[in-house]
Amino acid sequence: MIEYAQPVLLAGYLLFGVWLAARMVLTDTEITHLPGHLARARRDHEADLGCAGHQYPIVGGVMRFPWRMPGEYWLFRWVPWLPPRWQLGCARGFSLIIGAVGVWATMAHATALGGPWAGTLTGMMIASQATLVGTAATASYQSTVALLWEIGVSGVAPVTAGVGLALVRHTSFPMAALLWALTWTRPALIAALLVTALIVWRYPGVVQNLIRPTRLRAPRDVTWMYAIKTAVQRYESFVVWVPLALVGWRATPWRLIAISFGTLAVTHGRRAQAWPKLVVGHLYDFHLPIVVALAVMLASVPTTPWMIGAIACATLWGLVRPRHPALPR
Repeated sequence: MIEYAQPVLLAGYLLFGVWLAARMVLTDTEITHLPGHLARARRDHEADLGCAGHQYPIVGGVMRFPWRMPGEYWLFRWVPWLPPRWQLGCARGFSLIIGAVGVWATMAHATALGGPWAGTLTGMMIASQATLVGTAATASYQSTVALLWEIGVSGVAPVTAGVGLALVRHTSFPMAALLWALTWTRPALIAALLVTALIVWRYPGVVQNLIRPTRLRAPRDVTWMYAIKTAVQRYESFVVWVPLALVGWRATPWRLIAISFGTLAVTHGRRAQAWPKLVVGHLYDFHLPIVVALAVMLASVPTTPWMIGAIACATLWGLVRPRHPALPR
């Protein structure tokens, strides 16, 4: 039976994602990446930065900011070719498919480390968590970043994944640099030099933003307590998953956890000092290897009736109480 569990979970992930995509409101990322929202994008830009966005170029009906890498916009460059009423749905479906590839790769990674039960637990943790599935079901770069990070950390193609990360999003450059440093081969060194030279020469606004991040207007709440509260609200079911996994802490693949959380701190630490809640929004980028580590730990615990019941409760909790910031309240 367990050999059929992972395909079933992947199908459930897609169905849950379609259900969420049909109910979520337009997100901030979708406003700046999909055509038809120029007026609102300019208003939001002026509200955040205190300056007008009219000076930025318009490509494909989308306002391109100079501090963003072009890969963000390449992902959805095909959207204007579709009829307007199909654009949002198709873009969300495209992102969800990339997210599903990431889940499949993650289950394979967990299976290689901890056996089929670890792969199944990985699918259960992700497919039952609305924040994770819903983020993949929005038209954004986040599912692509998460997939590339998982590919790189798992050791499948770290050099290629690093190049993809650096070209997709400017704040992903530290993630790419770490993958190249961990690989430390001639191809990795060549890729690092070429991509860095390209960014410095072709995208000076990206370099400036990496050195001195753009300052947004003061958000409503800048306390760490608010950030922790937001994280718990969005990832409620992990309040059960994490303690369950820690029972098997001796089997922890610490490398996955250390690399992911360490890179999160390096990549977004400076911004977090001004706005801690920002870190919560970027947890998704690193979640795949972290879930693999939790699943491998949990798979090492004997499957007693009590443990099976706790796993079922954690799964159902995530499904019964879907939490995502884009869902109407």
